[in-house]
Amino acid sequence: MVGDAMARNLTKNNAHFARAVQRLPLGVASNFRYWGEDRTIYVKHGKGARIVDLDDNEYVDYRMGYGPAILGYADERVDAAARDGMSVGGVFALSTERELKVAERISKMVPAAELVRFSNSGTEAVMAGLRLARAFTGKDDYVILEGGYRRSAIRKSNPTAKACRSARRASRTSSRPTTRINWKTSSGAMRTASRAC
Repeated sequence: MVGDAMARNLTKNNAHFARAVQRLPLGVASNFRYWGEDRTIYVKHGKGARIVDLDDNEYVDYRMGYGPAILGYADERVDAAARDGMSVGGVFALSTERELKVAERISKMVPAAELVRFSNSGTEAVMAGLRLARAFTGKDDYVILEGGYRRSAIRKSNPTAKACRSARRASRTSSRPTTRINWKTSSGAMRTASRAC
């Protein structure tokens, strides 16, 4: 029977959930890790493409850390390279020679990548790419596809578009009103712009 084949013991996972929900919303550090009150699992360890939960159930992990674990968990080569990187001091707030080596390798593998910019997270990379695309095209509008992992971090509308919609509603005319937009830059400076909507 399929139901019996899929049955698994989640006693330890559920007990951990009951404790975790007291300190973490939904008992997890990210909503994507919550599978329900009696189905959320917690990883004990992983090797290769497989993970084992607190009740020793084994799974093939297709998520692979949402990308960074693409070579699998506890891969000796990756772990050795990480330890080697830590031996020079780990992460700095300044550049290193390795940064250029990696950028050159990426450019060699992807010839269209003439310049390479690193980021601290996928969300940061998407937001930087969005700013770059808007600057290059001169357009304020963009499309967000539902269901994408990073979409939750991106504003669906920018302050200019919001202000224009408000100005149009207020004027109730078919003409394009002018609106004044105030916003803070990443450095905290206040900016103001007027534009026809």
